[in-house]
Amino acid sequence: MRRSHSWRHGLALGLAFLTGSLGAGAGWAVVARADDAVTRARSQIENADFHAALDSIDRAESSGDLDRDALVELLELEAVVHFALGQASEVRGDLNALLSLDPHYQMSVLRPPGLRSALEDARRAIDGPLELLVTAEPTSRGVRLRARLIRDVAAIVREVRISARLRGERRWRTARADSLDVAATTGAQIEHYAVALGPGGAIVASAASATSPAATRVGPGAVGGGLDVRASGGGLGSSSGGGGSGSDDADGGGSATWWLVGAGVLAVAAAITIVAVVATSGESDRTQIGMPVFDTP
Repeated sequence: MRRSHSWRHGLALGLAFLTGSLGAGAGWAVVARADDAVTRARSQIENADFHAALDSIDRAESSGDLDRDALVELLELEAVVHFALGQASEVRGDLNALLSLDPHYQMSVLRPPGLRSALEDARRAIDGPLELLVTAEPTSRGVRLRARLIRDVAAIVREVRISARLRGERRWRTARADSLDVAATTGAQIEHYAVALGPGGAIVASAASATSPAATRVGPGAVGGGLDVRASGGGLGSSSGGGGSGSDDADGGGSATWWLVGAGVLAVAAAITIVAVVATSGESDRTQIGMPVFDTP
């Protein structure tokens, strides 16, 4: 019996080490892909290979690898390419998207004077940055959290996610939707925050955060019991290509994972499946899939 426990303990430690290593490698690969996209597009522009640069930018903006800074740089590079190709309407769209993220953005003096002039024209026409607001409306069962985009002039938002939990709980319940019904009893405190995702999965706007959430107290008359979060509504009217109900699965992204990492993940998944069958045989599977709501740490 002791030998069996030692074998299992050794296998568990081995799997933990392997999955941790692969997780670190996958995270490094994501950052590398985002950086590579920016570097490649920049190099192609320097070589006047504008159509290839557009392809690189499109692939990067279709992935799930970008952070906000990388997206801002890609939008500037896209404006440079469209300006070089004489596509004035596309330049205006690029600059509007850029300024919706940073109304005070300044281009290098090395950029074409005509492009810098177009940036100033666009700046004068914009009222401010993109914002995401969340309001709490009372319902008979608790509250409805509703997200609204302000000044999404370039339709840069692809998806909105709202997260909620009862105060004191550790886990968030998150939905890919523009509104969220939260059932709770009178007097309960509901913590919540929301994020708007743009091209490449970059967070382009947020309302509160997981570390500093907003709070709403459930008013009199609510009859809900416990936390029952349900997604409601479709996409945000002002967003482009998203904000809908989505699915429980994590975003897949547009770029392929390195084959080596993929093979390692498959191997780990197979090993974990074997261990799970040995360790949990006889337990029921209580997982339910259907609503576009999922747990987040």
